[in-house]
Amino acid sequence: ALAPNDPDILERAAESLEMLGHRAEALEDLTKALRLGFSAEYVKKDPTFRPLRRDPRAPQQIRD
Repeated sequence: ALAPNDPDILERAAESLEMLGHRAEALEDLTKALRLGFSAEYVKKDPTFRPLRRDPRAPQQIRD
């Protein structure tokens, strides 16, 4: 809420949401983070996002 356009905060929120099983919200935050310049390469290397990267709703640039 305090930093709605900070890509680093959005990525961390997405990571937390993914770990909690809230995939739709995680995808929303992660997509926004990527649009704001967060590194797709980092997301590809982060094991937390491995299941999310296989989701057909995931942004193309991070899919496995």
